[in-house]
Amino acid sequence: MPNEKRCPKCGEVKDSSEFYRNKSSKSGLSCWCKACSRASTKRYYEAHKEEIRAKDRARYQANAPELRARSKRWREANPDYAKEWHKAHPEAVKVIRDRYRAKNRDKIRATQKCYYEAHKKKGDGDESDS
Repeated sequence: MPNEKRCPKCGEVKDSSEFYRNKSSKSGLSCWCKACSRASTKRYYEAHKEEIRAKDRARYQANAPELRARSKRWREANPDYAKEWHKAHPEAVKVIRDRYRAKNRDKIRATQKCYYEAHKKKGDGDESDS
């Protein structure tokens, strides 16, 4: 592999570590540098966001049981990961929690009401064995 390579997109000569690997190319490196590749991928995603999301949803729906099982196996193999992540990223946890609460406000209230009804002290104020 060469130590340096010129990116035809930006025209800069960069170290080989600034290029993704590509086994099918003669040099073993991608033709564009990582920065140009990322920018191109980002532009494509922004231009085709809805199509990409629709394909992703369809792929998930077609493979949902398998994907859920794989996710479950990973969580069981890495039981402490979520706890460690929550401790390391409290701001992100707050954003996720607040977004969930805003989106599911009625569901949360219904759950809280059911819990309250199930755990309400029986005979509040109307005990007759005094």
